[in-house]
Amino acid sequence: MRVSLLAFISALFAACVIAPVVGQDSNTIGNDNNALNYALALERLEATYYQCYLFPLNNTNANCVGRGYNGFSQTDFANAGYNSSVWNAVNLVAAQEQAHVDYLIPVIQSRSVTPVPRCLYNLAPLNGGAAITTVAQFMAISRTLENVGVSAYAGAVNAFTNPDLAQAAVSIASVEARHAAWLDQLLGNQPFNSSGFDLARSPAEVAGIVLPLLGASGNNASCVTTLPTVRPYGVAGLGPGTYAYSGPLAQAANVNYTAVQRANDIKVLNYALTLELLESNFYNAAGALYNQASFTAAGLGAQFPYFGIIGANENTHVAVLRSVISAYGGFPVSNCTYNFTTALSSFQNYLTYAAILENAGVQAYDGAANRLTDTTLQQVAATIAMIEARHAAFLNVYANTTLVNNTNAFPTSFDTPLVPSVVAPFVTSTGLIVSCPVPLTDDRVQPVVLPQGGGVPSTGTFAPSGSSSSSTGRNGAASTASFSMAMIVVAIIASLALVL
Repeated sequence: MRVSLLAFISALFAACVIAPVVGQDSNTIGNDNNALNYALALERLEATYYQCYLFPLNNTNANCVGRGYNGFSQTDFANAGYNSSVWNAVNLVAAQEQAHVDYLIPVIQSRSVTPVPRCLYNLAPLNGGAAITTVAQFMAISRTLENVGVSAYAGAVNAFTNPDLAQAAVSIASVEARHAAWLDQLLGNQPFNSSGFDLARSPAEVAGIVLPLLGASGNNASCVTTLPTVRPYGVAGLGPGTYAYSGPLAQAANVNYTAVQRANDIKVLNYALTLELLESNFYNAAGALYNQASFTAAGLGAQFPYFGIIGANENTHVAVLRSVISAYGGFPVSNCTYNFTTALSSFQNYLTYAAILENAGVQAYDGAANRLTDTTLQQVAATIAMIEARHAAFLNVYANTTLVNNTNAFPTSFDTPLVPSVVAPFVTSTGLIVSCPVPLTDDRVQPVVLPQGGGVPSTGTFAPSGSSSSSTGRNGAASTASFSMAMIVVAIIASLALVL
């Protein structure tokens, strides 16, 4: 069957329903509130930056110091060598950052918490201490802020103890990754890591970058100088393992990482592996058909190396997932039987199907983010999801060889999380999979949202229309197990990075 990329993307994002999450577990509400305000502080910084430096947004929303001019216009961008497509895309990024702010504020307020206020910002420290006076400087700092935002979400997604909030955070983070990849590539930088995993920065590391912009001494800006603190909890131990509780989140001496939770985590991993195997085999087959000359003939010669990196990333994801599943005592699923005849029958089809697979991969990871219990796995999954989002943004721009459309990189402000039961029929409908030893509809690769820890059920949802999301809050603190899964996962990734 022939799949329309734009029709697929439109249908994918139209399904999203964003609702505030309420009824949070009283033992973990404080930490989740800190995590929400941490995200809001970063989103406010990004949104206000664009409002300060883009004309005419800055006329009513300026909140920066040291500008000394009226903001960059479309004419300024044209004089800097950027066409209208780039101008439109930058303004779309600005609008999406404000949409993230507008979403987070009522969610935080619904939890009877005061949202962190907007600050008076000074971005000069990101420009060597000098005022930002050129489009080139503005674009370079935009790239820095977006990449910092991605690393901040990746480093804090496992701080959320409420599964609904974790899923919401990942769906925002993957859009941030799309922004970052687009800016990376536009400015001549590699848009995704060769390692296959995005950078995850701890809140303390992010604070070290951001605090000088929020009112630290010497910045001539007035604002709060501290960011909300977020802390990841609950790394599971090997074997039955335990979570050790301490501090304000203490509810019980120990809570087991149960066999049911472990089995469900393995389902999530095998679900991800099934999709990664599809992508990996697709790119391996395409690589045998289309070379540098094929890309040059299509006017995409400069992009050819990036397609090789995308394929290598997918191969890395497969290798890591197989090793982690085995380390957790599971059995990795095997390759399916694939049919890439139509998908690779022309160079244009190759680009179209590549974009379809990567966009579906983003939604699949976002939709399964709240199904993992082990927080080490949550963070690993987040760093893979961010790479998939970067792939998708890059491919969306170049999916049509006759029209490079920059705004396609990030079609909406929130990536739609697609639950496994929705992803399975879509993947089947592409005709790329003939049969699988373990079909995507099989219970062995259909994970669920489990009650984890104590607390009351979450009454809010962040899920596609027609899907269900009922869960309870997660509790936990850093594991005291002498031999933890965190150590295993880190060791596996490190060792495979040396080989692949």
